[in-house]
Amino acid sequence: MERRQPVVWASLSVFTRVCRAVGHKQAASLGEGAANIVRVCSPGRASRARSRAARMLGVSDRRAGEIIKAAYSHFGRALAEFIRLPIMYPKIDEIVSVTGEEHIWKALELG
Repeated sequence: MERRQPVVWASLSVFTRVCRAVGHKQAASLGEGAANIVRVCSPGRASRARSRAARMLGVSDRRAGEIIKAAYSHFGRALAEFIRLPIMYPKIDEIVSVTGEEHIWKALELG
């Protein structure tokens, strides 16, 4: 695969190694922080996202900014957790709990 953004790829590689080297909570916090750095360093994208959120959700520009900031934070945490899946897999039953599974099975039965 051709990598046209070597700094981005190198950063992701380092991020992956660090997320796998530290504990779960530290990795999630690191992901949140990294995502907020991305948000701050790409103000055009964040601004367009804020404008779309305000328009589509019918909220103030300020509230849309809060939503976008939270979305970036959540995505960063989720990315760190995804990266850690190979480490977490053996303990997944201790980490993840499922509620409402019966609704999924019923929906599948109903087609």
